[in-house]
Amino acid sequence: MSISSILKPSRQSFEGAHQNRRYYGLYIGLVTDNNHEGKEHRVRVMIPSLHDNQNTYWARVASFASNEYGAVFLPEVDDEVVVAFVSGDDRHPIVLGSLFGPQRPLIPEVTFSPDNVAEKIPNNEQGGANDFRLIRTRAGNHLVFSDRDGEECISLRTKAGAELFMSDKGGEEKIQLYDKDNKQWLDIDVPGKKITLQTDTGEMLIKAKTKITVECEDFILNASKTIKVESGTSSEWKAGSTMKMESSSTFDIKAGGTLTEEAPKIDMNP
Repeated sequence: MSISSILKPSRQSFEGAHQNRRYYGLYIGLVTDNNHEGKEHRVRVMIPSLHDNQNTYWARVASFASNEYGAVFLPEVDDEVVVAFVSGDDRHPIVLGSLFGPQRPLIPEVTFSPDNVAEKIPNNEQGGANDFRLIRTRAGNHLVFSDRDGEECISLRTKAGAELFMSDKGGEEKIQLYDKDNKQWLDIDVPGKKITLQTDTGEMLIKAKTKITVECEDFILNASKTIKVESGTSSEWKAGSTMKMESSSTFDIKAGGTLTEEAPKIDMNP
């Protein structure tokens, strides 16, 4: 697709005597419509300093954009935006970005980390540190980057509080994933060389279509009540040296067919 076809006007421009005028520089406007029929990620803008109550042509929105990939941040209706016109032509407006202001105030604070730390975002409330970069959606989901010295971290969090939290605090790398109540969580502790997967509320299911393999030096299985092992065909237990099975009460061995015991020596009551 050629540049000229991309810049082809798609809707009626400013009316009357204002047509075919040139507008150079930058302009502040309010988004009036973001439902572009051509599905081209465009908005219409009203620019009070030019023409009261008149909309621009459908304006393209500047972003990271390429062939079916890029960044999608379409301004909302009533958002304040910066507009320029290609070669000053009012038929080719481009939205360069959105602005915080009295009607669209800056994000005041964000809450993140397992400790639900609330951090102020306005830079004057950070003492000029300018430690945070973030994206927060209309619903309240957020992506936060903290560059605070010694507390560097990244938070991807839902409005309800479920969170993926990655931290280098104190030089100790940790990756944590947990629900809003911290009742079900995954903790990867790199300095401690430990991974914890835990639920405090219910069941845990690990399922595979073909095979599950666990490899380690020591495998310890503890249950406060019952341990049940069941196989649809066969079950095999093997130890390289000693195998011990012990019960403080009843010990039952039962076979539907043949029961075979084989050893150089069998002591039933040593």
